[in-house]
Amino acid sequence: MTDTISKFITRFYNKGLGDKKEYFYKLMDLLRNPQDKIKTIHISGTNGKGSTAHMLSNILIDAGYKTATFTSPHINKYNERIKIDNKYIPDEVFYSYMVHVYDTSLDLLKGTGLSLGFFDILTAVAFCYFADEQVDVAIIETGIGGLNDSTNVIKCPMCSVITSISYDHLDILGEDIFDISNEKAGIIKSSETVLFKNQKLVNSFIKSNYVEKNKSAKGFLYAGDSIITVNRVDLKGTKFSIKNNAMCYNDLFIKQLGTYQLDNVAGVINVISILNKKGMNISNKSIYRGLYNAKWQGRFELISKQPMVILDGAHNVSAIETLCKELKIYFPVNKIFIIFSSSANKDYKGMIYLLSRLAYKLIFTDITSFRAISSNDMYKSVEGKINIKDIVVISKLRKALNYVKKLDKNSVVVITGSLYLVAEASSILKSDYA
Repeated sequence: MTDTISKFITRFYNKGLGDKKEYFYKLMDLLRNPQDKIKTIHISGTNGKGSTAHMLSNILIDAGYKTATFTSPHINKYNERIKIDNKYIPDEVFYSYMVHVYDTSLDLLKGTGLSLGFFDILTAVAFCYFADEQVDVAIIETGIGGLNDSTNVIKCPMCSVITSISYDHLDILGEDIFDISNEKAGIIKSSETVLFKNQKLVNSFIKSNYVEKNKSAKGFLYAGDSIITVNRVDLKGTKFSIKNNAMCYNDLFIKQLGTYQLDNVAGVINVISILNKKGMNISNKSIYRGLYNAKWQGRFELISKQPMVILDGAHNVSAIETLCKELKIYFPVNKIFIIFSSSANKDYKGMIYLLSRLAYKLIFTDITSFRAISSNDMYKSVEGKINIKDIVVISKLRKALNYVKKLDKNSVVVITGSLYLVAEASSILKSDYA
């Protein structure tokens, strides 16, 4: 059934409604607007959306709420994107909803030359499933942008959340940081908004152009105002405290690696304060336990200690810059071998440049994605521009993984640049180290 689902969805790759999003709204009308029947938390941003959604979900589940999440992309199977109480949508149910959504769209789009895109279908499926299952709250992550995203069919979320904003999907969102911010902030409605730590100009832009101009918007909380004190960082997790004028949490602990996650935690705690004001009952114990239990695969994920292997789905310059900082924190004296691949529409040259300054050896490999740039083309694109002697081209991923298996105990292997790469490597490595 998993193959059937995958084949069904991939039919709609490179398709979509483009700027005719009104047809998606009409589709949701035909489906009886399931998104209006559930309480939602709507999340946009460039980096940190998935981790934020996962932390919120674990806290709400611990507090006793039936909690749904719609996130992207997936690592191993499409079902990962649509969950209730951390359980994937069952295959048979998933397929049934997809067929229903597609069949409903046929008469609507007949004669228009338009087709639903795969993300349109997944969004509609998620809302239908969550409404039918009568969830208490659904955490909804945008796909790309926000303003023109399918998920923006949500009319009034309990809270809008905007995580860190940086350059990504420039071909769709624009090449200016304010164009990108405009798209991300397009999810702001009449509810309160939590802004994560960002460039000051970005948050000022969002505040003046959305929050202050939108008379129905109830203002925003800025998670960057929180003071974070780190007590301990190691491969078991991070112990820390967070406080601001309205709250103080001492001795928090997250098993999810990456000190950058602490900014996400600050945002999550601000969201929880809004939810409690709106009548939810989320205790401090649920916050502590939920954060402790939250883990997000493919994000600074340690999957082996012998050899030391890290999977990280960083796929834009900002995320790679953060990854490099984290590697220096966790592995200050180790030799770092990096296996890298990228989609052709990403700033792979910028990512390679940053990684080449840190890596003892940089290994280019290929992934099975129509969006990917080949390892040989990557090599040619940087030839003569960085130290080529530190680069190895091994087109077959399994051979690249075998190459690093023989490293000494002081070496660290990092697999990054693309979530497609992380997915393929995860499948191979987790079976090898099972």
